[in-house]
Amino acid sequence: MVTLGSARWGETGGYNQNPGDASGQEVATEPYYTHEYAWYIIRAKDPKQANKLAERMLAACKNNNIGYDMNGRYGIIKYGINTKTKTEADCSSLVRQCVIEACGKDPGDFTTLNEKTKLMATGLFNDAGSCGSKAEAESKLYTGDILVSKKQGHTVIVTSAKARIVPNSWQKDSKGWQYYDSKGNITKSKWVEYKSDWYYLKSDGYMAANQWQKDSKGWCYLDETGKAVKSKWVKWKGYWYYLKPDCHMAVNQWVTDKKGTCWVDKKGKWLKATKWLKVDGIWYHLTDGYMDKNAWAKDSHGWCWLGPDGKWAKSQWVTYKGEKYYVKANGYMATGTIVIDGKTYKFDKYGNLLSEG
Repeated sequence: MVTLGSARWGETGGYNQNPGDASGQEVATEPYYTHEYAWYIIRAKDPKQANKLAERMLAACKNNNIGYDMNGRYGIIKYGINTKTKTEADCSSLVRQCVIEACGKDPGDFTTLNEKTKLMATGLFNDAGSCGSKAEAESKLYTGDILVSKKQGHTVIVTSAKARIVPNSWQKDSKGWQYYDSKGNITKSKWVEYKSDWYYLKSDGYMAANQWQKDSKGWCYLDETGKAVKSKWVKWKGYWYYLKPDCHMAVNQWVTDKKGTCWVDKKGKWLKATKWLKVDGIWYHLTDGYMDKNAWAKDSHGWCWLGPDGKWAKSQWVTYKGEKYYVKANGYMATGTIVIDGKTYKFDKYGNLLSEG
């Protein structure tokens, strides 16, 4: 349905009215109606400015600090649409202020008698013909169109009608968000990069959200806003997954976060466990899912040392908390008396070095 927004009539008439919208209907929207003189259609060349014109008019209609009074018509020009001071406007001065705020250019003072000429002179608008009946309105009008009666009388802004499509932009309707490409076409079954974030448009043209989506490089996760998550963990059906900086799920690899280094398996699941893990022929130990580093770990055969890179050390001296230890070629802590590089060393039952030579 086409709706119109305008400054319409004061609480008792057109002149000497109290500041502000006393009735809540002095500046308001209403369904499209056929004007007795029919309407000229003045259309912003820039769709973004057209949508902004409608937004500014709606804001004025919701602001009860703005009322109608032909004597005080310039109040809106002084205080603006977001005014917190009670003020007044008439139909043409309100349209003028909408143009100032939406388009960044003041067309100058006008009445409905010379409004079309003044607006066209700005270079921001096109003459889109005229409109009479409701049937014409449904087929001809777009959100943000400015209508002015063909004879002096009234002017309004269309606050709801067919949408003006802005290329390379998002538009929302009752079903969700859609993306219009550089030619103004709805994007479908395709990834879109927008302001450095990635989004996926489903086969019906609506943005996917709260779901996994696969491309040629792997799986991505789209959050509640539709953005592909990157450099972040996501919990899904009880399991944690890591999305890399390129938005793709990490699989069969180490992931380092603020708490440490973790392993994600071939399905991308975080191995949240305390256990030994063999990767590329090297053994590592995980505690609650995080790689142990510069630490001891024990299995059924004895104590092992995990170095600064987490790898199970072998044939190596270890200094830990001021004490010296040795891990043998089999990777286990030495105890008792053993020969290392031709020298004899004695260790206590806890692996502490007692003597050498």
